[in-house]
Amino acid sequence: MGLSLEATLMDARETAKMLNMSLTWVYRDAPKLGLKGYKLGRGRNAKIQFKKTEVLNWLEQQKLL
Repeated sequence: MGLSLEATLMDARETAKMLNMSLTWVYRDAPKLGLKGYKLGRGRNAKIQFKKTEVLNWLEQQKLL
């Protein structure tokens, strides 16, 4: 029995909250810094989702030495 897809995806608002960043930052700056979202749907109202595991992995890579 695997995880459901809903359990592994977060919307942009949840992602912003997890990273303690603004929603604007998630949409504008995160992709430039290597945190890529998944566009679900078409057009302007398409939902951007992020895989929780990818967000956590990206966050781990941001650690300072």
